[in-house]
Amino acid sequence: MSVGVCMPIPPNVTFADLRAAANKDPRIIPFGGVDFTQAHDVEASLAADVHAGAKGLKLHPILQGAALTDRRTVEEVEAFAPHEFPILMHTGIANYYSEKADKIREKPSFGKIQYARDLIKSFPKVTFIVGHAGLAEIGEVLEMLSGFKNVWVDISFQNVLNARQLIETFGPGRVLYASDWPFGERNAPIRIVKKASRGDKTVEKRIFYENAAELLKISW
Repeated sequence: MSVGVCMPIPPNVTFADLRAAANKDPRIIPFGGVDFTQAHDVEASLAADVHAGAKGLKLHPILQGAALTDRRTVEEVEAFAPHEFPILMHTGIANYYSEKADKIREKPSFGKIQYARDLIKSFPKVTFIVGHAGLAEIGEVLEMLSGFKNVWVDISFQNVLNARQLIETFGPGRVLYASDWPFGERNAPIRIVKKASRGDKTVEKRIFYENAAELLKISW
């Protein structure tokens, strides 16, 4: 059975939304998240998410309006760290809203790789997944983050040459398939992984599912 990991971006999409979907389709693996627009006990909230099936935590600094070095984000990571699941963070400068009136809802500069580096450096025992490998800032990801042993990267929105460079730099054991669906196509990154792996089926398996299964503590 194929499974897929789905990410929340509170308050737009919450863990409760993903949990409801997973209850109808067991192939969905949800991650947890914290809604910074609501006052609540972060530690208790994340513990409840994990108890209900969350296999990781998602941080989206641009859309949540909290830099990865923001006090709220740091407290969130501290609260989640004991659960020993990975934390996936969006990285890379990006815009999401086309209407001028909505622009206030996003902070594109929070996608800068320096923020990710500083957070990762502060939590050497936490496993981080660098979402999109920094998008257009992939060069900074390779330069700033490849030396951290607690960092994995995903290949969503990266081309074959970039994916191959990620494999060569981080090693096939720390690269993950991802599509960012429904905003990204799922088949294109499958083809990219196969081309980037140069026909090595062992590398393909690591990237497509073995690495993720290990991080999420799933028996395969």
